[in-house]
Amino acid sequence: MLPSTASNIPLIGIYCVVIFALMGISLLETIFVNFLMAKGNQTVSEAAMESTSVLSETVKDTKGPSDSVADSNEERPYTLDVLKQILVEFQAFAHQNQQERKPLCWTRVATIIDVIFFFLYVTTVIVFLILLFKGWFP
Repeated sequence: MLPSTASNIPLIGIYCVVIFALMGISLLETIFVNFLMAKGNQTVSEAAMESTSVLSETVKDTKGPSDSVADSNEERPYTLDVLKQILVEFQAFAHQNQQERKPLCWTRVATIIDVIFFFLYVTTVIVFLILLFKGWFP
């Protein structure tokens, strides 16, 4: 409790208010950055799933019904097998490419916000400690 004759707020009160405010802001920033990181990872997995499903449907389409009449040309089944193999290799390449391109827009934004907040937090703490010491030792 403050004495009834005190006109200034004690330094310990200022210290507690500032520390609690910094902790609250830090907690909100952490929640926001984790949300953005999860959103970026979700976007990557959705893009990979879409490319995989499109390629799988393409491969299934090439497995269409076989001709009941035997052709004299034997290259058709061989050509389909080659096309299927090309599509499977393309699917593997696309999946690998999606994994390499993991940091999308949201993860970049989250990283930038995290770095900016770190520097602001450190600067605020240094300025606060300097002002606290000036108030302690006038």
